Amino acid sequence: MSFDPNSTNNPYSASTQPAAPKKSNVLMYVLLGIGAVVVLGCCGCGGLMYFGGDAAMKAAMGAMGE
Repeated sequence: MSFDPNSTNNPYSASTQPAAPKKSNVLMYVLLGIGAVVVLGCCGCGGLMYFGGDAAMKAAMGAMGE
């Protein structure tokens, strides 16, 4: 009788493959959160510069016109 290690009738072989440990997505969520804060911060600063600069320019032009 020959021994086949790949045989399904082998009493020493594992019946099922062990499940791979589930990877944690915490790092991905932290990086996405930091990226969202950076994008919102850039949009907020850009909006303040656009609208605030526009208002300051109108105020300066109004003061020069008087």
